[in-house]
Amino acid sequence: MSNSLQEPAAPTKEEQDKIRLKRLAKLSSAPTSSSPSPAPGPSGSSGNATPSIQSTIPIVKPTPVATPNPIPAVRPKAPPPAATTPSPAPRPIKPKVKGPDKLDLVSWEHETTGTVLNVTFNVEETRRSNWSVVWLKDLMNEIQESDPSGPRPPRLTVASGDQLLIARLSLDPSAMSDDTDAITILQNLPKDETVFEYLIGAWKRANSARSALLRRNYEPSVVAAALELLEELKRLIVSYAGFNLQDPTGMFPEPEGKHVGAIELVHPLLQLNALPLNAPPTALSPADLEGFVIDLAKRFEGDGLEEIMGPVIGGVMNVLKDYQVEMPNIMGDQWRQVTAALEALVAVKPVASMIPRLVDWDPSQAPPNLWELVSLLGPLLRLSVFPREWAKIYKEFFPDPMKMSRTAAETANSSLRNTLHALHSSLFNIFNVLVRASPQSRDATLSMFSHVLNTNWRRAGLRVRPETVASDSLFVNIQAVLHKFAEPFIDANYTKIDRIDPLYFAKSKLVDVSGQTKLLASSEEEKEIVTKALSRNDAAPNFISDIFFILSAYNHLGYIRCLGWHEELNRAAGEVERELDRFKSDTRWQGSPMQGQVQQMVDKLTKDLNEYQSQILAYQVQLFDPEMVNALISYSSLVTQWIIRLVDPAKQHPAVPVKLPLPETVPDIFKILPEYLIEDVADFFAAILRIVPHLLEFAGRREILVLALTFLSSPWYIRNPYLKSKLVAVLAYGSMNLGGGRRGPLADLLNTHPMALEHLMPALMAYYVDCESTGTHTQFYDKFEIRRNITIVFNAVWENPAHRAALKRESQHEETFTRFINLLRNDVTFLLDESLGKLHSIQELQAEMEDQAAWAAQPAETRRDRESQLRQLEGSATSYFSLGRSTVDLLKKFTAEAPQAFMIPEIVDRLALMLDDNLGKMVGPRMSELRVKDPDRYRFKPRELLSDLLTVYMNLSMGPEFIQAVAKDLGYYRKESFEHALAICRGRALKPESEIEKLRLFVIKVEETKALLEGDEEELGDIPDEFTDPLLYTLMRDPVILPSSRAVVDLTTIKAHLLSDPSDPFNRVKLSIEEVVPDTELKARIDAWLASRKKGDALTKPQDDIVDLSNTGGVDM
Repeated sequence: MSNSLQEPAAPTKEEQDKIRLKRLAKLSSAPTSSSPSPAPGPSGSSGNATPSIQSTIPIVKPTPVATPNPIPAVRPKAPPPAATTPSPAPRPIKPKVKGPDKLDLVSWEHETTGTVLNVTFNVEETRRSNWSVVWLKDLMNEIQESDPSGPRPPRLTVASGDQLLIARLSLDPSAMSDDTDAITILQNLPKDETVFEYLIGAWKRANSARSALLRRNYEPSVVAAALELLEELKRLIVSYAGFNLQDPTGMFPEPEGKHVGAIELVHPLLQLNALPLNAPPTALSPADLEGFVIDLAKRFEGDGLEEIMGPVIGGVMNVLKDYQVEMPNIMGDQWRQVTAALEALVAVKPVASMIPRLVDWDPSQAPPNLWELVSLLGPLLRLSVFPREWAKIYKEFFPDPMKMSRTAAETANSSLRNTLHALHSSLFNIFNVLVRASPQSRDATLSMFSHVLNTNWRRAGLRVRPETVASDSLFVNIQAVLHKFAEPFIDANYTKIDRIDPLYFAKSKLVDVSGQTKLLASSEEEKEIVTKALSRNDAAPNFISDIFFILSAYNHLGYIRCLGWHEELNRAAGEVERELDRFKSDTRWQGSPMQGQVQQMVDKLTKDLNEYQSQILAYQVQLFDPEMVNALISYSSLVTQWIIRLVDPAKQHPAVPVKLPLPETVPDIFKILPEYLIEDVADFFAAILRIVPHLLEFAGRREILVLALTFLSSPWYIRNPYLKSKLVAVLAYGSMNLGGGRRGPLADLLNTHPMALEHLMPALMAYYVDCESTGTHTQFYDKFEIRRNITIVFNAVWENPAHRAALKRESQHEETFTRFINLLRNDVTFLLDESLGKLHSIQELQAEMEDQAAWAAQPAETRRDRESQLRQLEGSATSYFSLGRSTVDLLKKFTAEAPQAFMIPEIVDRLALMLDDNLGKMVGPRMSELRVKDPDRYRFKPRELLSDLLTVYMNLSMGPEFIQAVAKDLGYYRKESFEHALAICRGRALKPESEIEKLRLFVIKVEETKALLEGDEEELGDIPDEFTDPLLYTLMRDPVILPSSRAVVDLTTIKAHLLSDPSDPFNRVKLSIEEVVPDTELKARIDAWLASRKKGDALTKPQDDIVDLSNTGGVDM
């Protein structure tokens, strides 16, 4: 690709004459300076003049010419005659103050004009300068002929500057002549000096002359007159320079083989950081550039500045467009040259105002994917490290990530991030000046941002082809610039939050959200709301609102979309890594006929994994750069507070925190907001909390917590269930254990923030129920992920008494709490069934593959199908076990905290069946079906799962309804299952003896209840009330009297109670097992009553003999 400035073909002589006449006409019609110039800029002031300029420019004085009459001095009026009075005493004589120096303005004009233009009409002066001062012989003769009575030689004047410049610039060193003087003049002209170089030399000499003039103590009025002449001469020089930049051909001769025109200004601009301060007399030094551009802008503003500076700016940008092999990237020096040049140019306000008027500023017809290549600043805005556009970067900096040390990775990150910071700083400097240059320039800049945005909404799509839309680099770089624009209105107390216009989307089309999903409103409702709102307030949005909402959209299509692609790369890398691990762990292919083919597959997978990980690291350079993340934390926090303030009835948040829950009536303005405003905040905080949580330790935590609690406690404000699930995910990621005794950044806040203590538990329990139906085809599986996140949050706050008190309050709402625990039971049932079932299928496939001979004999297609089936089973089992363990853990907690809630008829029987079924699978005859290779790979931890199931039994063991429900379970309950389980717990030290004993007593009660249920009702009749345990409503076998309450209970019942509560259950008086008194008389009557029963069941055996804890059944874990 090449867009470099090309030199046009040389025009014919006839064309040259026409162009020359046209230029001269324009020069003669150009406005002249009518007043002294203002104080000089860097290149012109006496205080800032570069001494080296004068030392390198010899000022040759011309020979004396006829001296005009000097300007007569102003004489003071004679004083009137003094009256004849006695003379006063003599006064001391004051010293005379030296008056200003005398300046002969006519002589000064003649000398200065000759010095600045380096010309003379005096041949002797030329000879004395060794022909370095150019003798304009032909023009001299022409003037003398037209004015025979004039001085000889003629005087040089500013008024004749046009003639002088034309005569000087028309001299062609390569021309031929019969005139010996002309030959000498042409031979001594500077070789290869372009017109522009000559004019720069003249411009610099004019500045030197100005400095010299101001250093002298001349009469102010004379200095003003001299400065006016000098400024007019410089204006003329700059006019010629401007026209030469615009079109260097056709007016004056130029040397062969040299680049001329705009490129002559482009070059020094690009060398700003490299040029020596003491540049050659005809070259612009860094100190000269700003002054020269200022003079150009002053001369041509409103008179063709775009035509002159447009090619210059285009030439600067061509550095990033002009490439033969590969596009310049961020690690090169080209972009630094470009930004330095642009910053110098936009420092001149007329140039800054003019840039957005250039034709390629925002090419409206360019396709979205090509805009950044053909627009004026696009090539600069697309520089970055994202892998899709800049493969060379990640291949150079992260060539082998699997072997890369942490130090090397940090060094690469630091280098790339520092470069990005410099780029973003320069981009902001440029756009900040453009926005401030003029209202039109500001509007054009915002319009350009808007155009890029509104033509790229497809970037947010799930199935978008990246090559059809603008790049990640373009969007994130513009976003970085917008963040810097937002800094002034983001402060810790959000003092400018009320400056953000809630009706922005209705009033401005800079962000076109017509195709975006709204929080609650349909298209028709949105139109109605907007019409009504605008009738009350149609004031144009302010700049703060522009930046706030444009930034929100760039964040949506920029940073957040890149997070999505980063996640896609991670998923792809994970799949490749699992496949690679499978090949490496299964070595049966080694030494087999398939070794070569499998080794090729291993090599390919290794290469693919390396490529994925390199790209992931490249994304992380920018996505998790602390500077970028901190900017987004500040901005996203402002978004959260603005949204909450919008729905706060008092409209005082965050100064006065919003009160929850919110009113049932949702404000109309909130309904029409695009969903992405909340969704992007949730996605951002979730990613940061999950990947770089340490960056969220100091800011943003409170804001995202309040946002999540606000809308989870008032769920009718958000229609999209997935949006609410993302808020739950934020809380989950923020409260996870990070290892090393550290907890997520939100964990402490969840346990201390007043809003969390009051609203977290009921909000999460309500959403646990609501997410049962999300309205999508994947809702059955979505709910498990949501509920796992809810469980993580519950775990983080479970030890907090305030949260547990909130749970107890919720359990009093029987209808809603019953729905909650019923869904919890359903989840445990499904997840354990699925995970244990998948494990059995995996075992069968593993056994099939173990028989190498039989496996090798199967067709290749069959083997591939079975291997694919195994991978699917392994993935499902892992997911189900992960979800199942978290759900069992939640069941364990809730049965401990509110056991009575699980005793209602519609819950307790099904819960007993589920527990008995899974306990049988874990320790019964089918246990062997769960033995697979490397169970940890599937997150199957049988000992932990067994312990958790037994804990649920123990939590419910004092409920008579639960005892009866287990006893009634004829399908799955087996006493032997408990014996095996408790024997394993004792042998593997899975539970303390106190819990084992409590479970043993529970099984005794179940067995006795089972015996009663199985007995002949006619033979036994009803159990007498005096024989019934008052706590569990079961038959007492060994009644004892409690000393303080005098209540009679069964010994096993009070033992089980005292294991968890050392007090009398009837009056809460402290009690130990040694204090109970056997009721021998009642026991005798109970034994007599039982004597009539058939022998052999639990009621006719000693209680200690009912459960055999030595019976492992040959099962171990």
